[in-house]
Formats: sequence, C-alpha cells, structure tokens
Amino acid sequence: MTTKRKPTKTQERQKIIDDAQLELKSDPVREAISPLEDLKSELEEMRDNLEEKFSGTERFQAISDACDALDEAIDQINNAADGIDEASATLGNISLEW
Repeated sequence: MTTKRKPTKTQERQKIIDDAQLELKSDPVREAISPLEDLKSELEEMRDNLEEKFSGTERFQAISDACDALDEAIDQINNAADGIDEASATLGNISLEW
C-alpha cells in the first residue's frame, strides 16, 4: 500500500506557475483584431468613395475619426497580446525547485 505524499508548498507554487503559463495565450486576443481591421477597411473605403466636396462634412469627419479610433484599438490589442506572450515566456523561465 502506497501513500500519496502531500505536495510541498514549493511544488504547489510551481504547479500554479506552470498552469498559468499554459493558460496565458495571446491567440484569442489577436483574433479580435481581424474583425476590427475588416471594419476599418470598410470605413476607409466608404470615406475614400465620398466625393471631394463632402470632405469637410460631419459624416466624413466621423468616418475618419472612427478609422483613427480603430487604428488605435488595433495597436493596443497588439500591445496587449505582446504583453501576454512576454508574461508567458517569463513564467516559463521560473523554476522554484532547486
């Protein structure tokens, strides 16, 4: 009859770190970018198709502002995904056992 040993505190902490590294994935975050890029392309096309005489209108400005906001959102999402990748890599370098 073998008895199962209770994990040490260090082993428990290492398991938490290892599990966190497995869970930290940037893919779902990066997947949010594609629909935003599609929307941005549609808005840019809409803006580009407005005749030049409409370039000073509120509608033109609203579309331009939306394109800029989407650009910023895409950049921020990319930065967040990069941060997730970096955190995951850093966790992979942590070993509590000697």
